[in-house]
Amino acid sequence: KKSANQQKYYLYVGRLAMSKHVDLAIKTVTKMGLNLKVVGSDKGLEFLKELAGPTVEFLSRVDDKQLYDLYEGATALIYPAEDEDFGMVPIEAMGHGIPVIAHKSGGPLETVIEGENGVFFDQFTVENLSNAIRKIQKTRFDKNKIYQYSLQFSKERFKKEITDFVRSKIK
Repeated sequence: KKSANQQKYYLYVGRLAMSKHVDLAIKTVTKMGLNLKVVGSDKGLEFLKELAGPTVEFLSRVDDKQLYDLYEGATALIYPAEDEDFGMVPIEAMGHGIPVIAHKSGGPLETVIEGENGVFFDQFTVENLSNAIRKIQKTRFDKNKIYQYSLQFSKERFKKEITDFVRSKIK
């Protein structure tokens, strides 16, 4: 039997605001009997705890090392936010080679490639998110390819491109 840290789990990282639809992730994994680790601030926690079954674990404050380990061990990131701007969390997940399950809106449309580094769901229903999770379970993702893809969003590349852009405008 695997220890708690070695069991398969899905991961949610972010604020626990209603617009993030964490409640949908919790309801869905609870119904499917899957493990979910929720990393986020305490606001809204009581309401979410009431929805959660025994397979959901809340980790309100984690340090960088703990977060690193959580990403490393996750099966996939569940990112159900609606019309989120760019969003660094999916890129951080990809930086660990883990695929992203995202709502088909906002920033993930720019960063998630269906079947390559994640899957989309388009309706905020348990059934729709369940289908996306099942798709993740059936797809063989290349961790290294996902990691390589994430590098195009690195701080270093961003700095270089901004610097190059500014220099090109000064000339």
